[in-house]
Order: sequence, then structure tokens, then C-alpha cells
Amino acid sequence: VIVFSIAAASMAGSDTNSLSCANIMQGLKAHSKSDTHQELMDRQKWMDDLWGNQSMLTNETERTQLAKELVQILSSDKPNDDNDKCAAAYLIGLFQFKEGIKALVNNFFLGSKAALEPDSMPVEGEWPAQNALIKFGESALPEVMGLIESTTDSYALKFGARVVLSIKGQEDGAI
Repeated sequence: VIVFSIAAASMAGSDTNSLSCANIMQGLKAHSKSDTHQELMDRQKWMDDLWGNQSMLTNETERTQLAKELVQILSSDKPNDDNDKCAAAYLIGLFQFKEGIKALVNNFFLGSKAALEPDSMPVEGEWPAQNALIKFGESALPEVMGLIESTTDSYALKFGARVVLSIKGQEDGAI
């Protein structure tokens, strides 16, 4: 198992302490197969490292390219690529790529389908697209409201309402 080091990636081929689109996409590819417990732990560590170093992605060209590639992954119709889609949703929220909001709404139920019990609450990491939308706050509301207004699916209504309430709660300081 390849363990991707964020420090090594940020320094590879660069004289500065900044992340690049290529480094992050390389890490995503290295962790795209996360079937065993150890692979899942390595992927989580990689994402945790990114969380702690997100401010290092400062080059606007790199940010634009990474956003484009992550939205492409999230919008892909390839079967069996939920691991990559979950990671893309997480990273779109982490780096606040607003151009990914529509793709997040289109993948609203990406994640654990087992949590679709009537009284279940989404937990961190279980619904990456929903969690990412919550991180966007007010700017995600028009797309989430569009989903709520255009569906009769009870789960979309329920979880859409939870996203809206989470956003409103965060802005009011309740969460």
C-alpha cells in the first residue's frame, strides 16, 4: 500500500511549500482503491493531512484546474467509482470550490445507502456531498432549495431540509 505523504507531495518538483493540482490528483489516484481496512485508514490519513494543509493551495491556476478535475470525477457516469466520487465531494467542500455545488447536488445521496433509515442522522463522512454543501453555507442554498422544490422523493426532502437547517443553524451560531 502506498502511503501518500502530503509533505512529500507538496515538495515534489517544487521549491515552495504549496500544494498543486497534480499532487492532489496523484494522491487521489494512489488512494482510489480503498477496499481493505488499512487502505481506508491510509485514505483517511491522506484526507486528514489535506485538511490540515488546505491553505497551501494558493495558486489560482492550480485551484481552478483542481476544481475542474474534481467536478469531472463527481460528474462521471463510470460504474463503481463511488470511492473517487466521495473523495471528490469531500475535496470540493474542503477547498470551497463553488463551481462544484451543482455536481454535489446531483450526487446528493452519494455515500452510505444504509443510512436511509427513517430516523437516521447523517454523520460526518457518511454523506460527503451533503456535508460539502453544508460547508458552503448560504451559497449552496439556491441549489439545495432547487432540489427540494423539484422532488417528491421523501428522502431528498428530508435530507435536503437537514442540509438547509444545518446551514441556517451554522450561520445563526447554533451548530
